[in-house]
Amino acid sequence: MKEGAEIIRKHDLSSLRHLASVGEPLNPEAVIWSKEVFGKPFHDTFWQTETGCIVITNFPGMEIKPGSMGKPFPGITATVLDPRTYEPAKAGLIALRPGWPSQIRGYWNNAAGYQAKFKNG
Repeated sequence: MKEGAEIIRKHDLSSLRHLASVGEPLNPEAVIWSKEVFGKPFHDTFWQTETGCIVITNFPGMEIKPGSMGKPFPGITATVLDPRTYEPAKAGLIALRPGWPSQIRGYWNNAAGYQAKFKNG
């Protein structure tokens, strides 16, 4: 976005099937911009080293809502919790119910620190 659309339009990107973003939250403006410039929106994702894989994403074929990462992968239970009460909330922390195959199994020499990451299941 910073460099503008002209640099993109100079290249043949007709073989591009979809765009994905990882690492940082993707702002809605970038999703809208990519749709206008590439003809395809970005698929936002959520994952961390501890999750071992993408756990929330906009799947190919889904309607992409700017500002939304999409849905949890099958087998992943995700919700948003208030960080003060660990109760469900509209805004807060993303929480995953443990137990998917790629989940980290512990912290090296820190079992208590690992267990402290899990509240109310």
